[in-house]
Amino acid sequence: MSRPLVICHMMSSIDGRLLVDRWTLHADGSGLSGISRMYESCGQQLAADAFIIGRRSMSEFDQVQIGDASVGPAKARRPYRDSEAHGRWAVVLDPGGRLRYAGPRVEGEPVLAVLSTQVTDVYLAELRRHGVSYAFAGKDGRDLDAALTVLHEVFDVDRLLLEGGGVTNGRFFAAGLVDEMSLLIYPGLDGRAGSPAIIEAEVAPGLPVFPGMKLQSMSTQVLAAGYVWLRYQVVVPAHATESISHGDQPASLAEP
Repeated sequence: MSRPLVICHMMSSIDGRLLVDRWTLHADGSGLSGISRMYESCGQQLAADAFIIGRRSMSEFDQVQIGDASVGPAKARRPYRDSEAHGRWAVVLDPGGRLRYAGPRVEGEPVLAVLSTQVTDVYLAELRRHGVSYAFAGKDGRDLDAALTVLHEVFDVDRLLLEGGGVTNGRFFAAGLVDEMSLLIYPGLDGRAGSPAIIEAEVAPGLPVFPGMKLQSMSTQVLAAGYVWLRYQVVVPAHATESISHGDQPASLAEP
């Protein structure tokens, strides 16, 4: 395989919703700290070299701020690996170069930004100055297959945890780039209409969402405190993957 094994690792409420602060209270009163510990414990067992998240999720770290897009004409680009970067990569999809970093790491892990080839030379120089490594995903920053190949060949990523928001996860699934699904179910409910789900695909009207996809059970574990951990192999026939509609290219760079 010329790309990493991709495992989508997520936690949801029983009704499949994403936002932790909307869930009903845990029966043992453990709160957010207990949720985080359980999620991280399961994630560590998956033994990944990197995790990948979207721009919004990365901007929630204390060392990161979100600003204006830093784009111009597309250019030929090469990936950059900082010589001091060691450990599990914290990969972020940031097509327009909107994130600003106070240093090279978040939560002690080296940052690797996946960008479009339209980001400016000034922005790339800023990343290098802060010790942030980077790779590219095509002109609009959405060529996920190409980005995964670079992560594997240049940054030595063999196993990648996909931990994005619902839209980020949906793009990977729709592109046929997810090999396994790891879902930790929290013993509580959300119940709000319109609350984000853990996977949300962008598809043109009338098209199937994930054509030909099948999930084959790998394991089911009932964990402490009422959590359930489900793992599946994702099977997608090569002829079944469909391109998904992203709208106009500028939106991919300017999205919130």
